[in-house]
Amino acid sequence: RFFQNLLDGKNWDLKNRYLHIRPTTEWSNQPLLSEGNDTGQVQDKYRTSSSPNLKRLASAIGKEHKSVREIMENLGLKGRDSFLKLYLKPSLALGLTAMEFPDSPRHPKQRYYLTAKGLTLLKQ
Repeated sequence: RFFQNLLDGKNWDLKNRYLHIRPTTEWSNQPLLSEGNDTGQVQDKYRTSSSPNLKRLASAIGKEHKSVREIMENLGLKGRDSFLKLYLKPSLALGLTAMEFPDSPRHPKQRYYLTAKGLTLLKQ
């Protein structure tokens, strides 16, 4: 199937579970990759784009500029890693929040604020 992809222009999904020498009937039906559907990335396990966490984050920041510590205190959270993964990074990726110092993310006085998009989420 690798060579069919390479030489014949096929579009087989080349995952280990499909590349067995003597596959069972369950594994023998391998799907072709559909055009444009596979991004090569793992699906969002936590569905952050529609998460209520983003609304909570917007209400915690409000109309002020706040540090990560201040936002976590407002939300009552203690785990910094999970906060960054489930709240802050998705909101930055969606353009709901922005950094005061975008050129240096690890700036010692880094603070976050809501963008216009984040303020409309706050008003809802």
